[in-house]
Amino acid sequence: MDFKAKKLHVMRAGEEDGTIGPCKSESGQRVITISDYLVSMLKEWKPKGAKKNDLIFPSRWGNLKRVSNLGDAFKLLLRKVGLDEDHSLYDLRHTHASLMWQATRDVKAISNRLGHSSEAFTLKQYIWMREADDEACADAMQAFANVARRVAKE
Repeated sequence: MDFKAKKLHVMRAGEEDGTIGPCKSESGQRVITISDYLVSMLKEWKPKGAKKNDLIFPSRWGNLKRVSNLGDAFKLLLRKVGLDEDHSLYDLRHTHASLMWQATRDVKAISNRLGHSSEAFTLKQYIWMREADDEACADAMQAFANVARRVAKE
C-alpha cells in the first residue's frame, strides 16, 4: 500500500487455509489507484506499528485472515445494518465492477482493476445489463431507425 501515491499493490493471493501464495494468473498482479476517501479510511484502519509491507487487514496475530472468518464478519455486519444476509463478501467485487461500468464504460480498465486477462470474461462474469442500459439500447435503435426512414424518403 502506497498511501502517498494512492496505490494498492496486489502482488499475492490469500488462500482459504490462511496461507499466502501467488496470484492465479500474471494479470492478477496489479496496481490499483484508490480514492482519497479510501486512503484516509485505510490510514485509520492500519494497525499501529504495522510494517510498510504488512497485510492491510491482518488477523490479530498478524497473519492472513481466513476467508470464512471474513465472510462471517461480513454476515454479522449485514445483520447489524438490517440487510439480507444472503449476500457474500465476494458480491462486493461484482458491485464494484458494475459501478465502474456505469461510471466509465471502460471494460479494459475494469478488467485490469479486477486482475482479469480477458475483457470478455469481465463482461460475462461481472457486468450485467441494467434496465436503464437496456432502455438506452432501445433508444439508440429507435434513433437509427429514424435516420434510416429519413434517408429512405429522400
